[in-house]
Amino acid sequence: MKRLTNEEVRVDESMDRYLGPLSVLEGMKPKLLDLILNGPVLNGVSKDVLRQIIRQLYSALAAYEDTERTPEEIDMDHEAAEQLRHLCRNCDIDRLEELAEADKDGRLVVLPCKVGDTLFRVFAGEILEHKVGNMRYLAIQGRWDIETYPFCPYVESSIGKTIFLTREEAEAALEAMKDD
Repeated sequence: MKRLTNEEVRVDESMDRYLGPLSVLEGMKPKLLDLILNGPVLNGVSKDVLRQIIRQLYSALAAYEDTERTPEEIDMDHEAAEQLRHLCRNCDIDRLEELAEADKDGRLVVLPCKVGDTLFRVFAGEILEHKVGNMRYLAIQGRWDIETYPFCPYVESSIGKTIFLTREEAEAALEAMKDD
C-alpha cells in the first residue's frame, strides 16, 4: 500500500498548547465532523479546530503506516483476538499474562496428557489400555516420564509411535503395521 504520509513530516506536539486539548474529535458531534470533512462550506468552524482535526488524523495515519501492516493483517489480528476472546471468555487475564511471560522465559512446559488419562499402547498386534498414574518432567533430558497402570513406564517420545492418546490413533497405527 502506498504511504499517504511523509515520514519526514511529524506533528509537532509542542504546538498543542496553542490549539488546546487533543480531544476535539472525541467530543465532536458526528454531523459536525461529517460537515467539516464532506460539506461544501465551513462556516462557523475555526481554523484552529480544522488544524487540530488534521493534526490528529495525520498523526493517527502516520502511526498506522509506521507499523507497515496491511489492512488484511490488521483484520487477521482482529480475528485472532476474537478467537482468543471466545476461547478465554471465563479466563483470568492476569493468569494468561503470567503464562505468556513464563512461556517467553522458557519456564512453561505443556503436559502431553494428564494423570487419570487412558493411553493406548500398540503391542504384539493388540491395543492395550493403560491409565496414567504419575508423571515427572526430566528437565535435563527435556522430556516427560509417564508411569501407567498396569505398570508400564513410557517416555514422551513414544507418544504417536507406540503409545497413543486416542483409541482411533492406536487403531490407525495398528492398521498401518498390518499393511507393512
